[in-house]
Amino acid sequence: MGVDENGLKEVLAAHSMAAHGRDIESIGREGLPVASCEDPPAAPERSLSQQIRSAVGESARSSKLPAALTLVCDVLLIALYYGGGDSTAAMFEWAAELKEEQGILFSVVSTGIFGGVLPTLLMITMDRLKRPRWAHALFNVVFWLALGATVDWFYRFQVMVNGDHVDVVTVIKKVCLDQFVWNPVFNLPVIIFLHRWRDHDFRISGCSEFMRPRGFLVQYVSSMLICWCTWIPGTCTIYVFPTLLQMPIFNFILLTYATLINMVSQHSSSDQ
Repeated sequence: MGVDENGLKEVLAAHSMAAHGRDIESIGREGLPVASCEDPPAAPERSLSQQIRSAVGESARSSKLPAALTLVCDVLLIALYYGGGDSTAAMFEWAAELKEEQGILFSVVSTGIFGGVLPTLLMITMDRLKRPRWAHALFNVVFWLALGATVDWFYRFQVMVNGDHVDVVTVIKKVCLDQFVWNPVFNLPVIIFLHRWRDHDFRISGCSEFMRPRGFLVQYVSSMLICWCTWIPGTCTIYVFPTLLQMPIFNFILLTYATLINMVSQHSSSDQ
């Protein structure tokens, strides 16, 4: 078989020019295949403030409707308790008696149901629960069972520190301790850590990955602002009720908010 002399010369020329750092695009235009070795330009990394603004904006858009409807729920609960008369008194008395009889067990079980079981069933129905579903369902239920015990302890601590009176000064003290000390310093960091662990497929080996300061800070700031939008009105409602009714009211607000958040998330996902 004969050798194509012209083709051989073009190949040798291409290698020579590449070795001397020269452009070989001209040879590519003459028929030799040229593969670019240049990396595509990297997207500019967003600053921390840009990431936080983006996360806060996205969270605010997703939770605007749930927060508004939860506020309506808060007003409705107060109206039913203080203005409902005998028609609603029996329901509130039953809840208070049940809490008094069962103590912390009531808080653990009810929070596990209202915060874990029912929202998880909703997510399964709407096909929003990540796989493996059993692991995420178990996490949700255990997490809210534990949080129920924690909230019960904190409400009893509030009585020790600020008393059990239902007046403006006491309510303000309790809301400030709840939303500006307990939540940002103790409660929310633990919640974020556990949920980032869950979202990284429960990998203990990935601790360094999901505890990166930048990602943790972005999630912390956005979560704290959204928490305040919902739970400052929520705790104002909770603390205007007698102590025995605070846990039942907390769970009712929690169920309403968690359900609406899941519905809004499903709607947003279907629009993308």
